[in-house]
Amino acid sequence: MGCGNATSSGDPEARAGTAGSSQLGDGGSSAAGDRSTGGGMANLGGSGPQTLADSQNWPVSIAVDGSDVYWANDGDAAVSKVPIGGGKVTILSDELGSRGKQIALDATHVYWTTYSAGAVLGTLSKVAKGGGSPSVLASEEEHVFAGVVVDEAFAYWPNNVSGGAQTQLERVPVDGGTPTVLATQNPLTDLIAVDATDVYWATRNLGDVENCIMKVSKQGGKQMRVACYPNEPFGLALDAEYVYWIADNSSGSNNDFHPPDAVLKAPKNGGPPTILAMAQAHPRAIAVDDTSVFWSNYNTESRDGSLLKVSKNGGTPVVLASAQAAYIMSIAVDETSLYWANTASPVAPGAPFSGSIMKLTPK
Repeated sequence: MGCGNATSSGDPEARAGTAGSSQLGDGGSSAAGDRSTGGGMANLGGSGPQTLADSQNWPVSIAVDGSDVYWANDGDAAVSKVPIGGGKVTILSDELGSRGKQIALDATHVYWTTYSAGAVLGTLSKVAKGGGSPSVLASEEEHVFAGVVVDEAFAYWPNNVSGGAQTQLERVPVDGGTPTVLATQNPLTDLIAVDATDVYWATRNLGDVENCIMKVSKQGGKQMRVACYPNEPFGLALDAEYVYWIADNSSGSNNDFHPPDAVLKAPKNGGPPTILAMAQAHPRAIAVDDTSVFWSNYNTESRDGSLLKVSKNGGTPVVLASAQAAYIMSIAVDETSLYWANTASPVAPGAPFSGSIMKLTPK
């Protein structure tokens, strides 16, 4: 169920929007557990993208609540936060020797996944939003823990066995306990989302079928194929009725089996996908609010990124920001603003990735 030809909605042409970037606050870091919030604050009103934090080591995942922006770095596994209005960066955790993957929030805690490339040790950890000692909720050797989402009772994540022999979707109580396997599938991506009743994830080249969006009850049981599309999925988001995702044509050729890159949606209960934006440039991250879908593009020729939005009903995509760092790995939205993690390529062979945390108001 849910597989079929995609329908198109809206005009694929994008029109120009705001470009450029300006510095906000001091963007300095404090040590793990340090609650200092020094630093200046510039007026955000419609002035283009603002830098909330710079000198980050490959930020790959971002989340926002009513007061702070949180992110995880792949390069040094640091989990940090900064006030949404700008100020001092606080490092909540810094797991030396590990690499950060994804981040999620509930009302009181920050959750994140890491893996140690040498030992191939996957972990799921949490720390209080106000700081303190992190605690490990799950850990397993020869596994790579990828994305993570949480609800009031559980944390959910894709667990990728080293070498790709098997992947499984798992959950564990947020207060700790024994992990439970909800679904087993190969291959599973790091894309995961959750609503009141179900967990959603994406597959990549599942046997001889298309790349698909799947779901299963939070208690486990029979898996359901929500929708399929030929291109590889990057980015996954939900609202009350639909699942939204990005489909990237990594093959480099456009034909019936590998159409151009697209932003899509499909009913949660299954059905053919609707194309909201077509012919995008290597789209990656995605987020939604009440009216719009937001995503990032990557231009392989100019080696920079841009951020766009389109109505949930389709229409003409609008460019919100351009000339950003090469990779925009993650985006988040609140009522007024769009936030994203910029990751710039190394300036020389062997040099580290750099990155920054950005904000655009209004979105």
